Amino acid sequence: MWEEGQKIVRFRKRYFVYRDHYGQPDMLGDTLVRQIPTDPERYKRQSNTRLFAAPRIAKLAYRLLSADWLKNERSIYAQLTEEIESRSLTVTDETMYASGSKNEGLLTWQTVDDRLEELPGALGVQSEIERWQYTIDLDREVFSVNMWIHFRLDNIPREWTRGFEYYGRTNFSFKAVPEAKTIWPVTIEYFANDCSRNDCSRDEYKAKYQQYDCSMVRAPSRIEGCSRVAHRQVIAITMFEKFMSSYASNFEAHLPEWGHNDFAFRESCFAILSFAAGQYRFDEPLRLNGEIDDGYLMEPDNESPVGRYLDDGDLDDGVCGGRPRLLPLFASGCHRSGEEAGSAPQASIYWF
Repeated sequence: MWEEGQKIVRFRKRYFVYRDHYGQPDMLGDTLVRQIPTDPERYKRQSNTRLFAAPRIAKLAYRLLSADWLKNERSIYAQLTEEIESRSLTVTDETMYASGSKNEGLLTWQTVDDRLEELPGALGVQSEIERWQYTIDLDREVFSVNMWIHFRLDNIPREWTRGFEYYGRTNFSFKAVPEAKTIWPVTIEYFANDCSRNDCSRDEYKAKYQQYDCSMVRAPSRIEGCSRVAHRQVIAITMFEKFMSSYASNFEAHLPEWGHNDFAFRESCFAILSFAAGQYRFDEPLRLNGEIDDGYLMEPDNESPVGRYLDDGDLDDGVCGGRPRLLPLFASGCHRSGEEAGSAPQASIYWF
């Protein structure tokens, strides 16, 4: 019986996900590993193109025969990243109208690489028990299996699958494969300066925080259950718990990998702070135009209750008109040309 698998490539902190119907370690896993040279010299001088390169992108690889394997792979995904940014994440009026018409066919990111399972995102990939997942991290040079078995990308033994021989999917013999690690050392990057994990301490940041005029407040011990505030707080807490749930996201797993200026970190922090401050609103998805898989939806210009929900120059005049308002999905990175992606403010004006 075949088991599905995913090949995941992390490049510039964005994740490219590909599905494979033959995902077992001795099939998809072994195929991926055997493309990665183990010899340090070959790892830096390998000239063969990737087996799974998209036809359009593979042409680039053939022009890089003198490059090393790692540089070759990064060059391929650099071009993919640029095309995803220009053709999918940068949303124009033309692409919005095409999405709103619900025409059948490939999504914009599928025209870049039709093997992609989803729009490449920055939040990481949800762990799935039903699938084998293999991550090739080109940023940190790590190969991971099911997000808990890790190898150095240039030091994966060809018999690495023997670790599963007696245990199956849920267990792995690290004694049989000593090159594997269950925890990969990660330098925490979200402190807002250039020091390393060893040189910095939380005490330093606590001292800086205490320089500000901060005061403790006591939360109300009783809130009327029928009040609007109570309902809003309950909803916010529910949303926060769902956001932090390991079954709904990999927030805690990926947080140590994010720097304080990283898109994923800032969007996640701003979302949590928005829940805490009560600055959020709900809408009915069925009345919105577009396809979720595009990474955004649109508020139709003939249904918006007030003009401020439209991209009509922010007149706030209550008149419906202008272009449909772009509503990017959380941390998708979709944005209009000339605008910054995301909802979080660019300046670090808040503490988290």
